[in-house]
Order: sequence, then C-alpha cells, then structure tokens
Amino acid sequence: ERKAAVGSGGKLWFSVKSGEEQIRFVEKLSKIEENSAYFHEMPPQPPAKKFTWFEICLDQDDDGARIGADCPGCEANRDDYTVCRRKFIGFANIIWRNAPVRKIENGKVKEEGKKDQVALWEIKPTVQDLLTDKELTYKDLTSRDFIVRRRGTGFDTTYSLEPVADENGDVKAVPLTDEDKALIAEGINDIPAMLASKPIEEWGILKSRKKDDDGSSSAPTSGAASDSPFLRRNRQES
Repeated sequence: ERKAAVGSGGKLWFSVKSGEEQIRFVEKLSKIEENSAYFHEMPPQPPAKKFTWFEICLDQDDDGARIGADCPGCEANRDDYTVCRRKFIGFANIIWRNAPVRKIENGKVKEEGKKDQVALWEIKPTVQDLLTDKELTYKDLTSRDFIVRRRGTGFDTTYSLEPVADENGDVKAVPLTDEDKALIAEGINDIPAMLASKPIEEWGILKSRKKDDDGSSSAPTSGAASDSPFLRRNRQES
C-alpha cells in the first residue's frame, strides 16, 4: 500500500487507508492481467525514497516466466532472502471518485479539496483474485462503479470489492459519463512503459526529481545517481 496518494512521476496512486473508496475500472480484467509483472521490493533510499518501492525484475519474459537473465534483484535476494523480495504485481487505471487533490508546499503535503481523478492501482495477487471473482459475477469490471473497502493493517490487511447499488438497491451496469470519458482521454497512464525492461547498469538507480507545485515529479535533474548500489562488485570491476 502506498503511503500517500501524491503524484510520483506525474502519477496519482490509489490508496484506501481505512474505510472505503469508490472507483471505476478503466480497463477490462484481461488488460489488467496483461499489465502485470514480477518486481523486486526495494529498501528505502532517503531522501529520494522514504518508503519501499519496486523495481522491475529483469529475469522474466512477457508471461513472467524466468529466462535465466542477469538481474541484480535476484542476485541480492539469493544472498539474503529478506532483501529485494520478488513479487507479482499488476497495475490498473481507474477513476477514483472524490480523490484527494494534494499539493506539496514547503516540503509538506497539503490537501485542497477532492474531485474525480484518474489514478493507478497497484494490485497484489490477493486483490487480483478478488477481481477475477467479480469478473465472473458481473462479466465486465468496467461496466459499473465499485466500492473498495479495507480492513486491518500490515499482513492482516484484507480488501472487499462490491458494486455500487442504485437508490432501489439494484446493481446495474451504468455507462460512463461524458466527464468520465474526458478524464480517461486526458489522464490515462502508460502502464506498458512501467513494465519495460531496462539496461542492467540502470537497475536500482534513483534519480533526483524536482517537485512541482501540484506534488507531481518533473524530469530527472542533473543530480541523478550514476551507479546502481545493487550491482555486484565483480560486475562493477569487470
């Protein structure tokens, strides 16, 4: 779960800290499954990253099967199973109803109201199973709004997903509004670009980014890191 729904690389990340949130899936389940891959859970690297983050695993094909490729994350995990754990993660574009509008001012996050926004949902395997169940029941995740509820914390966290009912308690498919279509057209995230492999020399490198007034991140600055701390010493010296 992301710690805050503040833009990262220009993206708004969906989160349910407690209670419930209303969303609309933008892509069908088949597309969400396609937009999945194995990632390594990376340790915090202040000040660029205060929380754990994920780096794409280099040892996988388009279906997630290992191909025997060199991957610094896999190497680090073989040395210590608690480091760079490998996890299967999917990503879904959604419309987040009444999402918080947050800006960063003087290094602090400030909320300035709420509005419907396109966001990215980082979906772990347990939630993917939940989506599959709902797809079987309602045939198309994009056909209506859903309520996402979160219970518990840490490893005891569970989610539920139920369709929004009308004033009569009926659950029916509801077409996208013109406003929804405009949001999608303007703010859809390029998930395949997030799943792309990268040169091994760039793996695990955090680049410094300038924070814009709305909390999103602009292009990397000249102070970007030049060496990955996860490459083995013998590779660096070769």
